[in-house]
Amino acid sequence: MQVLKGPQGTLFGRNTTGGAILFEPRRPSLETFEGYGQLLAGDYARSEAQGAINIPVIDSELAVRIAGQLASREGYTRDVNTGVEYDNRHFQAARIGILFRPTNAIENYFIGNYLAFNEHGPGTSLIAGNPNNPFIGTGILDYVTAEEARGVPSDCIERERA
Repeated sequence: MQVLKGPQGTLFGRNTTGGAILFEPRRPSLETFEGYGQLLAGDYARSEAQGAINIPVIDSELAVRIAGQLASREGYTRDVNTGVEYDNRHFQAARIGILFRPTNAIENYFIGNYLAFNEHGPGTSLIAGNPNNPFIGTGILDYVTAEEARGVPSDCIERERA
């Protein structure tokens, strides 16, 4: 982490008048072979895994660090019309860092990132509509009536009691 005090001009693509805080991933270590792994499980088929490994390829000259994370969780809100699950979470992320230091005067640090995700945001319930809206019209009332016929979801009842 770097903390840059004061104005930085347009170094970051826009004016940073109050300074900047830069977060940088852990660099590869030229001396030690190390790593870690972590697993997590929970409700709604939640599963997550993350880990990293640091490999010194050429002692005190070249090292590689590979890190990754996977996460998956089923949605806990389902659209009754389309069957789409909302509030779900599925993503994959990976990063590779290569540190090359042939001499004390020369250092090259390469970093590559990958991120893929497939998520739906929170679900909603239609509880009211304005039939006088010229863009929607009276057809909105059909949707409100259908929503009321399905009843109030049990999780909404619990929130009202709390």
